[in-house]
Amino acid sequence: MSGNRVLVVDDEDHILELARLYLSREGYQIETVADGSQALARFGQVKPDLVVLDIMLPTLTDSPSARRSASRARCPSSCSRPATR
Repeated sequence: MSGNRVLVVDDEDHILELARLYLSREGYQIETVADGSQALARFGQVKPDLVVLDIMLPTLTDSPSARRSASRARCPSSCSRPATR
């Protein structure tokens, strides 16, 4: 799987850094963005093989058009949800 592109979307810097660290060690090309608007813009440019998405991002949860665009993505996605205790 070396060289596959992964777009990681999260508004928490430490999550982005951890994803970059671990996924790049495995040979993935990592692109990180901090909000939904950037993610939608970069998605078309980067054409990732996988999107790891924090679905609680305000710019995605507040925007119906952003949700529709994200739902039409032609690549697998993994949505992270807040942990519950």
